[in-house]
Amino acid sequence: MRFKLLVASLLSVPSTLAVADASFCKVVDVSDGTNFTCLTDAKKHVKVKLAKMRAPNPKQPYGIDARQVLSGLVLGRQIWLQVLANDQYDRSVGRVYVNGIDVNARMVSLGAAWTCRLHNIDQGLLSLEELAHKARRGLWALPESGRLPPWEWNKAAQDQPQEKRDESFTHTPNMLIFPNPSSPISI
Repeated sequence: MRFKLLVASLLSVPSTLAVADASFCKVVDVSDGTNFTCLTDAKKHVKVKLAKMRAPNPKQPYGIDARQVLSGLVLGRQIWLQVLANDQYDRSVGRVYVNGIDVNARMVSLGAAWTCRLHNIDQGLLSLEELAHKARRGLWALPESGRLPPWEWNKAAQDQPQEKRDESFTHTPNMLIFPNPSSPISI
């Protein structure tokens, strides 16, 4: 009977952590510059989205680079996750720390992400973004036409047919992605 209760309780554990929870987990996969998966001590995979900032989407200029920056900061490492919310995609949204370093802030200060401006702007992150912009770090070294925030990029991409979205950017491994001049998406 105890075994059945144990199995039932383990199966009922959600793949997100509760809001206001803080826990340690090991990062096992990085999807892009904003999202990754970590493994808890209870061997549960948790999808995580970095809060208050957004990195370029993978098909955007600097998108692959942003993923590489985040991978370098967290992949294979034990992190401390402070969950601020859970979203509709079953992700724990929060602040992430590695050895006391605020990963969200580090991504912005390296120019690998924008401060999210959709709601509750984090003034500390905004200041770091301004410094990265002035120093032309990361995505801020791109021409202005290549620096479209992902929330604007997504809106523009939704207005295009799927085949046009797939043709919008040329992918070259280990290089910055620059727009295809014949693309119907203006950035």
